[in-house]
Amino acid sequence: MCNADESEPGTFKDRVLMEQDPYAVIEGVTLAAFATASEKAYLYVRAEYPLAAARLQNAIDLARSRGFLGDDVLGRGVKVDIEIRRGAGAYICGEETALLSSIEGHRGEPRNKPPFPVEIGLFGKPTAINNVETLCAAVAIVADGGAAWAAVGTPDSTGTRLFCVSGHVGRPGVYELPMGSGSRRCSTSRAPSACRRCCSVGRRARPSAPTSSTCRSRSRARARSAPRSARAS
Repeated sequence: MCNADESEPGTFKDRVLMEQDPYAVIEGVTLAAFATASEKAYLYVRAEYPLAAARLQNAIDLARSRGFLGDDVLGRGVKVDIEIRRGAGAYICGEETALLSSIEGHRGEPRNKPPFPVEIGLFGKPTAINNVETLCAAVAIVADGGAAWAAVGTPDSTGTRLFCVSGHVGRPGVYELPMGSGSRRCSTSRAPSACRRCCSVGRRARPSAPTSSTCRSRSRARARSAPRSARAS
């Protein structure tokens, strides 16, 4: 289960990931389904994100057509499929158990815990729930290895995080910074760069770790497809 019901005030990092790199989201969900031996995955997208939902659906359709989703993924006997469910805009449905109730067609209200979703979740079955950013991070970890991810950040909090900067600021946007970075670094950063998890975001701080090989190849592809005048500038 991918919780894409991003409803906290001032947050929009998940929307940026879904709209600008929907394939990373789909890849992350597929990896999580494979790791947990799940055959069905759901993307719960809030109603206020129609563009994100449309691009995710397009990515799912393309993945199915190329054998990355379906009853026999890449001919390896693995069954994984993804379905998008749209929320109705209720803030409480961002809570994981209320989200499950909403998908089941009930009023979106939190459930008593225990039992936890990993024991009795969606439709009474064990359910693993993560958010968009976490699942996209899984793609980078699998591509570059756990050691590369752990080399970024602090010893107790490794990797990077996405930070939303909005309001009365000079450079609003979504920034990716290593864990342990201060707010001043985010507010004063000026160098847009390819992100380890989403290569199209822009307006974010340069990660201290090298960009993954996947991101580098996509950056080269964008440079090749850009007009000569844009490349020269």
